[in-house]
Amino acid sequence: MSSANSPIIQFFHATRPRTYPIAIMSLGVGQGLVYRTLGGFRADNWVLCVLIIYTALSLQILSNLANDLGDGIRGTDQDRHHDSPARLVGSGAVSADRFRAWLVLWLIQTMMAGAVLIWLSPLTVYQIVLFFGLGMVSILGALGYTMGKKPYGYHALGELAVLIFFGYVAVLGGYYLQTGRVDIAQNLIIATGVGLLSACVLYINNLRDTDTDRTSGKTTLAIVLGRYRIVGYLVLLYGAMMCYGYHAVVFGDRVWALILCLPLLIKHTHAVITYRHSPTRLGKELGAIVGLVIMVNALMIGLIGV
Repeated sequence: MSSANSPIIQFFHATRPRTYPIAIMSLGVGQGLVYRTLGGFRADNWVLCVLIIYTALSLQILSNLANDLGDGIRGTDQDRHHDSPARLVGSGAVSADRFRAWLVLWLIQTMMAGAVLIWLSPLTVYQIVLFFGLGMVSILGALGYTMGKKPYGYHALGELAVLIFFGYVAVLGGYYLQTGRVDIAQNLIIATGVGLLSACVLYINNLRDTDTDRTSGKTTLAIVLGRYRIVGYLVLLYGAMMCYGYHAVVFGDRVWALILCLPLLIKHTHAVITYRHSPTRLGKELGAIVGLVIMVNALMIGLIGV
């Protein structure tokens, strides 16, 4: 067996490492807010920070694995664009039963990581119960994107789920676990921005796959918006940037740092508008929007964490 076909390598590719930075940077913004609120981190805060990021990344990987299995079982991957990342179940490289075993094992370790995180957090009994419930909802959300009788990813709800889990749960939930409060007035706008910008990654992916998704019966937001799908994307993208800008103006003193994102933002916008009918070129813009997510969030972490 070649190293490329080893179960470990196959599993690693199935987790989609290119999506890791989205989860990590989303959590990083929330933890930056905690750092500023507390005036720094003690050793226990750093431990919680690492556990929060690891648990969220585990949920992201769980969603990616469920996506591979769900799309593969439904046959959606048979119609995917040739530039799309290879799927293991859909391509027949790994059987559905074997992949399902991987999924169950990862689900178990994700639940264990979440349980340790909640146990170590400075929460009351009521809050612990509340977060266990939130953890179960997060797990169901990760699994339900493409799995089950009515996967919400097939009903144009994917971007909304990203806004909720990568924005509100990641930023506000991570903040609450460290501080015991949410501070809505301070954190809601930036959490919305983080969620909207993360949703742009999914939207570009679906924009590229519009024709193949329509063929396979998968309804995405890009398909629902039809001829206005590029307008919808620009609303998401620039709505997110407005949230970041607002937060920097109100709570920061180095808002000029966000101007560093403008060249990449303008170039990406021009490419999406120009090549909106080219799946191949739109596929290349996936890397650009992931880069923008990393850059914007890294600058925001720097603004709020120092």
